[in-house]
Amino acid sequence: MLLLLSCIAQAPPCGTGTHDSGGTCVADNAGDSGQADTSSDADADTDTDTDADTDADSDADSDTDSDSDTDADTASGPCAPPDAWTGTVDAALYTSVPWDSTYDAGLADLAANLPSGSVSTSSEASWLIYGATVVATDGYTDDNYPPRMYVADANDTILVEDDDYSPNAAVGDKVGFATSWLGSYYDERRVERTSGFTVLSSGNPVYVRELGAENLDYLTGFAILTHVYGEITRTSSYDCGNGFACYILDHDGTTDLIRVATNNDWGLGPDYSGGTCGEVIAPVSMYGGTDGDATYLDVWGDEMRTWPKP
Repeated sequence: MLLLLSCIAQAPPCGTGTHDSGGTCVADNAGDSGQADTSSDADADTDTDTDADTDADSDADSDTDSDSDTDADTASGPCAPPDAWTGTVDAALYTSVPWDSTYDAGLADLAANLPSGSVSTSSEASWLIYGATVVATDGYTDDNYPPRMYVADANDTILVEDDDYSPNAAVGDKVGFATSWLGSYYDERRVERTSGFTVLSSGNPVYVRELGAENLDYLTGFAILTHVYGEITRTSSYDCGNGFACYILDHDGTTDLIRVATNNDWGLGPDYSGGTCGEVIAPVSMYGGTDGDATYLDVWGDEMRTWPKP
């Protein structure tokens, strides 16, 4: 917002000089009178008009547009979130500002070699990942599922499924590991085993993409951590896997899928027909079921909050 200041002209101060009969300032020394006048009028006007306006408009707008303040400030529609929420990401680490493109932990090369379908592969080749950020860990408690986490850099976000990785790894940790074991389960790509898994540092920023009016695309960036809100309108007919169901989330004039367990706590069942707002911060995932590839946000528990549609 442009700040308009109304300036009232007054006789300028004369520093250590005096005024003559015509009101002109006569300096007592060579550098005092004009400089005092300039500092008072020019500097004050410049600081107030240029600096104050630039800081208020440019900086404040830039912050609002690029970080999580935007979400709260511009949220609209019947399912606009009631307050700021960061899901499973610590609020101090959450950012919607993308990582610098130079942030490369080695995930792009790894992603290019991930298989599709439902396979497990091992190779004589080994991929070294160093400095990838843990952006999500799952909430599965079923013994049939090994521990899962998602690691990211500026290029990709990859699912790591491994019984051997440190259970102390947390969202915001930067980690390193090597792997020769890549796989896919119904088209959801993953690392199936690691060696030398190490937590390098903790408390690092976690980038969360704002989906807005875009649609989910698993094959671009794979499991990128994504934030979106809208109305959960109905059950989807897509096959989303045994023990799970997909629901249609209407957001920003388009729709996407969220996947939740059939025994969930949100009141979402096979006969659900709308009336609930949902806000999700979760990784993108894919399931190649009987209806083809279904792309969705994978919700396990604290990755979503709901409230009645007003």
